[in-house]
Amino acid sequence: MAGAPDIDDVTPDIDVDEKGDGFRRGVAVIVALIAFFAVTVAYLQAVESNDEDRAARDAQRASVDSFGSEVGASAQTRADLGLATEIELQRERQAINAGRVQFDNADDIHQAASERFAAVQEALRPFTPVDPADGATANEALAAAAQAPDAAGLLQEVLADRADDHGGKADSYVAVLTVLAVGLFLIGLSLTVQGRTRWVLAGPGIAVALVCVVATGLIARRPITVVSENATRLAAEGQRAANAGRFEEAFDAYDAAIADSPDFAAAYSRRADVHFRAGLLQSGQTQFPSITSEDARNAAIEDLDRALDLGADRDFATVAEAGFFAFLDRDFERSAELSAQAVELNDRQAQVHFNLGVAQVALDDENAARRAYVDGIEVLRALPDKSVIPAILAGARTDLSLLRDLLNSVELENRLPLIETQEARLAEFEAGLLCAEQECSDPVDGDVELGDVEFTSRAGFVFANVPVEGMDPGETFGAAWYFRTDPELPFEQAAFAPFEVRTVRDDGVLETSALPSEFPPCPLGGEYLVRLYSGDRFLGEVTGEVPPSPIGASFTTDADPLAGLEVCVPDGFTSEVVEDDTLGSVTTFVRGDLQIFPTTVRGVVPPGTDPEEAARIFIEGALSDDDVELEPATLLGRTLIARSFVDLAGFQAVSPTGIIAAAVDEQGTVRVVFLGGTDDRALMTEVLGLVQFTGLPETP
Repeated sequence: MAGAPDIDDVTPDIDVDEKGDGFRRGVAVIVALIAFFAVTVAYLQAVESNDEDRAARDAQRASVDSFGSEVGASAQTRADLGLATEIELQRERQAINAGRVQFDNADDIHQAASERFAAVQEALRPFTPVDPADGATANEALAAAAQAPDAAGLLQEVLADRADDHGGKADSYVAVLTVLAVGLFLIGLSLTVQGRTRWVLAGPGIAVALVCVVATGLIARRPITVVSENATRLAAEGQRAANAGRFEEAFDAYDAAIADSPDFAAAYSRRADVHFRAGLLQSGQTQFPSITSEDARNAAIEDLDRALDLGADRDFATVAEAGFFAFLDRDFERSAELSAQAVELNDRQAQVHFNLGVAQVALDDENAARRAYVDGIEVLRALPDKSVIPAILAGARTDLSLLRDLLNSVELENRLPLIETQEARLAEFEAGLLCAEQECSDPVDGDVELGDVEFTSRAGFVFANVPVEGMDPGETFGAAWYFRTDPELPFEQAAFAPFEVRTVRDDGVLETSALPSEFPPCPLGGEYLVRLYSGDRFLGEVTGEVPPSPIGASFTTDADPLAGLEVCVPDGFTSEVVEDDTLGSVTTFVRGDLQIFPTTVRGVVPPGTDPEEAARIFIEGALSDDDVELEPATLLGRTLIARSFVDLAGFQAVSPTGIIAAAVDEQGTVRVVFLGGTDDRALMTEVLGLVQFTGLPETP
């Protein structure tokens, strides 16, 4: 057709973006890979979420089992102790009636009653593991009853930790998917622009995706708590043994639990506690102990560090112990850090506030130390049960006293005023509690001067008499008692009456006393220290030596008839277990050619006889080689005893000469076991002052 334009002349030029096509194809591949990766992450999240739900359900079941076991154990313990109490009651009734039979010359009524009460005892014995005459059986029964709830509780904690681990990973995967979506958005947005600008959007999106890949790998590698049920059972066995004082058995159980499940944080934490307790060097107050051997402390710290690494930093007891052990190791900054963390986990435990306070004192942080001690005192003030307060305060004072040995001389000189300030703060609080039960005077204002102290001992008690100027008779003061039996050890607080409030005597003397050891059959010799207070004012301290008692040192027997009893080995004697044809295995005391056997003095004492008078008569009989007749009891002579005390009821007396025990057996015979081997009447006068009675059976 004439005049028609050529097709090439009318077709518009189209700018084909070949680079853009390549970019879009690359983005499509990247998006596909990211989508596949997102599906993988979503799958991993679903798996972890399911595992979390399963572990949480198992933890709930274990929690129910633990509660049920605890309720059952509590009921069983009450039943066991109740039956043991009933057996003891029946035994006392039997002994009383048997005594009447002898006193009334074979009264048939009392004879029948005695036999009936004996039959009831025998009928009850198979139903309880607790022997009322053997305290160890009660401790073992309590430890055994706690084992099943403890195992269930540990399993619940392990499963809860496992649920937390799975839940943490699931939440992390959700976070990855969220961030990955942002990356995909940036990559998609890059398709709406041209040129180099699109890389400004696509580049960060791809970088975000790569970060998500790395994060997913790290999350996948995050460990999950893997502790077997067998390991929790072994740990509960270890706790049972530790509660019963069988430390080697406890170590074996914890070692087995750790070998079974190396990531079991609770096993490390509990083994640390056993290390500390097995190495204890305290003989005074031990409810809140502070002083242990260096090897025990180091082993405990190693186990606690491992427990913290395994996630026990959320466990209050582990963190609190780690903080205190760091203090003992002179790492005061770490101690303050961990103790503060423990306070955050549980601020209703006064001991942790005091642990934090003593660490702050060591760091010379006056304000922080004051806050910690004030907070601890406020926690104690709010306690409904005030009976535990003296032991907690004794532990806190022991720690402040121990700090004097942990600091070097320059540090101690700088921090001593702060130490004494906190000690006075504790003294003022405890004196306030004691003054609520007795009338106390206002704190003294003027100068007070202390004279030379005189220390004396009587029974297991140690007495201090301090002349004072500047205080009037009748004014009250507080006394905190410390002692140590070895000059290489720090001072520790006494077991009984570690702090007391007394009044100035009419002769201007401050008289105070304390019982250093919880088990004082023998007076403890050593160095004694008493710090004296009036209100929150520190009056000063007195120190002195108390010589070892000639009556001997403490010794725990391991053979009948005194097996398990803590007695004294008189000076110059050694203990020796011998085999006797009549008695079997017997603990004796030997000095040269002299060998002392436990003896019994048998006599008939009417019900209601004054126990101290009866003891005097029996002791005189024990010292006599001749049969004697004294009122109100008739001594039938001195014979060897071939039985333990488990079948005896009545009263007993612990004496530094060894042991004086008077008891009424099933036949109504009063038995006295006396270890000593001396006819020194002056010594026996002291012994009589040491005798403590629970009383003879009374007539119903």
